[in-house]
Amino acid sequence: MILIILISKKSNLSALMLNMHAIIIVMMASNNIVIVNSRGMITIPSQIRKNNNIKPGSKVAILNIAGTITLVPILSEEEIQNNLIPHEIMIKTYEESKNRDLEIEE
Repeated sequence: MILIILISKKSNLSALMLNMHAIIIVMMASNNIVIVNSRGMITIPSQIRKNNNIKPGSKVAILNIAGTITLVPILSEEEIQNNLIPHEIMIKTYEESKNRDLEIEE
């Protein structure tokens, strides 16, 4: 990979450092670089799809925050239900935590 950095006279240090940080991240993740086709489409690498349970028909949100594009999988209602902690376990965990806090205060 060849890296060329252009610095203009108008560049400020914080912007340059932010860009350098982004460049370093890209270099570290170079095995996940994809190419945008003529229709603006990309292919999400198979290992990323597998790790995030993204299947054909899955929905993802595309976020653009401060120039960084992020894909966020949208869970189905069933996936959300399957990932919820049962109410009884939440109550038990809360009670245990509360009792520990009371013991510490004494």
